[in-house]
Amino acid sequence: MEKFLELDPQQLNQLRDEFFEYDGLTVQQFVAAMLRLQPPSSKEEELHLVHQLADLFAQVDINGDGTMEFDEFTLFFISAGKKTCLKLPPAVK
Repeated sequence: MEKFLELDPQQLNQLRDEFFEYDGLTVQQFVAAMLRLQPPSSKEEELHLVHQLADLFAQVDINGDGTMEFDEFTLFFISAGKKTCLKLPPAVK
């Protein structure tokens, strides 16, 4: 899933626009948007990513309403980033 943590600013803006255009995204809209932003290189990779993205959607949709809002999306990845930072070794002085 780390591939999707690497959205560039333009891709993130495109995704944000989709969230606001639809007032949140269903799982189908989210998967389609992410695959458009970073197309898979093969059908096998696409099937794997669809499964991963559906799982991710379930984790991010914290209120369980079947729609992922942009706030849920950003909070999830901010939290994921903090967890990653906490696992980094201390800086060498």
